[in-house]
Order: sequence, then C-alpha cells, then structure tokens
Amino acid sequence: MEILALNPDAQRAFAEFRLAILKGDKILSQRVKRLLAIVAYAVAGCEECVEECTKEALSEGIKGDEILYALTVACLVNGGSALNTCKRAFKILREK
Repeated sequence: MEILALNPDAQRAFAEFRLAILKGDKILSQRVKRLLAIVAYAVAGCEECVEECTKEALSEGIKGDEILYALTVACLVNGGSALNTCKRAFKILREK
C-alpha cells in the first residue's frame, strides 16, 4: 500500500486495525477469518491484498485446497473480475 507509506501514522493505524480484526476476538477461528479475508479482498478487487493474505494463510498452516475453495467462492460472488484478482494467489498455490 504505497499510498499509506506517504503517511506513516495512517499506515501504522491501518496495520493495527487489520491486526485487531484478523487476530482479535475469538468468535471466529483464525482460519475462518483468514479465509473470509481472502474472499473479501478478491471480491473487492485488491490483487495485492489477496496475494499477501494467501501467503499469510499458508504460513499459518491453512491448506492450499482450503484457500483455493475460498477463491472459488469469491469467483462465484464476483464472477470474472475475481478471477483476474486471484491470479497471483493461484500462482502461489501452484508453486506450493
């Protein structure tokens, strides 16, 4: 997020907010929150976010087939647009 790099305070606040959501309360498991985030990022069209979240998910032990299924849900919701957004994540999963 290059734009946030122009404002370090905003970048820090955004990072803290993201962690609070993804690592915070225990209502949903970390696995579920991460997969939901991947779907949401894909539907929102943030290719960089999908890529980073996919890498994080793999490092947290989430299986490639679970991530792939989440990405297919995004494609169901958002059609062809999500397919383009998910290209980097598909590449990461193929290389795994």
